[in-house]
Amino acid sequence: SMYKWASSAAHINAKPFTSSETFTWLTEHFRTSLSQMKPDMDLMFVGGVNHMFFHGTAYSPKNDPWPGWKFYASVDMSPTNTIWRDAPYLMSYITRCQSFLQWGKPDNDFLVFVPVRDLWHKQSKGKRLMQFAIHTMGQLAPEFSETIDNIDRMGFDCDYISDQYLRSCTYKNGMIETAAGIRYKALVIPSNNIMPSDVIQHISQLKAQGAKIIKGDNTEAMAKAANPEMMRKLYGLKLIRRNNKYGHHYFIANLTDHDIKAQVPIATGENAALWYNPMNESYHAAVINEHGELTINLKSGESRILLSAQKESAPWL
Repeated sequence: SMYKWASSAAHINAKPFTSSETFTWLTEHFRTSLSQMKPDMDLMFVGGVNHMFFHGTAYSPKNDPWPGWKFYASVDMSPTNTIWRDAPYLMSYITRCQSFLQWGKPDNDFLVFVPVRDLWHKQSKGKRLMQFAIHTMGQLAPEFSETIDNIDRMGFDCDYISDQYLRSCTYKNGMIETAAGIRYKALVIPSNNIMPSDVIQHISQLKAQGAKIIKGDNTEAMAKAANPEMMRKLYGLKLIRRNNKYGHHYFIANLTDHDIKAQVPIATGENAALWYNPMNESYHAAVINEHGELTINLKSGESRILLSAQKESAPWL
C-alpha cells in the first residue's frame, strides 16, 4: 500500500510518471542477484511506479582501484559489480514494462479517502511535526492500511485522495471524476474519519447526484460498484490495469511461491486478448473461452503484459 501514496497523486492529477528510488539496500553490496531485484521491481510496477531510478550508482573515477567509490546504502549497479555483465537483461525488461505502464491512463476502481486529520489527532500527541515515513505508515494509519489490503484481497484496485482534491471531484456519466479527468466507480471512506464540514457537504452532493459512496470495507457495495479481478481475488496475482484507445492493458505478476494455472473472467469483460512477455519480447495469443474466461499460466516469479479489447477494436486481429 505504500507505493500508492506516490502513484495516487500522479493518477488523480493525470500525471504520466510515478518515479521511484529503487533497490535501496535490498541487500548488502555485492550480494544482490538479479533474481532478487525482479520481484521487487514487479511489486513497484503493480503499485503504480512506471519510471524507476537505480539507487544507487556512485560516480567513480574510471581508473580508481577496484571496487571504486561506493555509496553506503544501495544495491551496487556499476561496472565493478559481477552482476553488471547480465544487468542489461534486467534493464531491458524494466524498459519494456515501463513502455506499457506509461501508455494510456490509470483504470483503478475506487478512490479511497485519506483520513489525515485522524492521523494528526491520534498520532501527533501535541507535536508540531509528524513525519509520514515509509517504514512507519502501517503504525500511523493501521485502519487505513487494512482497508487498502482488504480492497486488494477482494480483487479491486484504488487510488488515494485527500479532502483538498476531493473538493474538486464531480459526478459525470455514472462515475466520480477528478479535476484532471480521471474517473472512478466509487469513493470508499474508511470508518471514523474527521472531515471538514464543506467536504462532508460535497460528498453528500455527489451522493445525491448518483455517485456511489462506500463506508468501510463493504464487500457487497464494492461488488455492486465494480467488477473484481478474479485473478487477484482467487489466486493472489498482483496486477495493475490501465486503459488505452483500443481497450485495456494489464501488468500481471505471479509473486506467490507456486505456479498458477487457471481460467478466470477479466473485469473489463472484453473478449479478445494478447499476451506479451517483457522478458523476451515475445507475443502469443491469449485464450478466452465462450464463458468469457481467460486462461492464465504463470510460473512463480513470472510476469506478463495482457492486452485486452473487444474483437472489433483489437488491433492485433
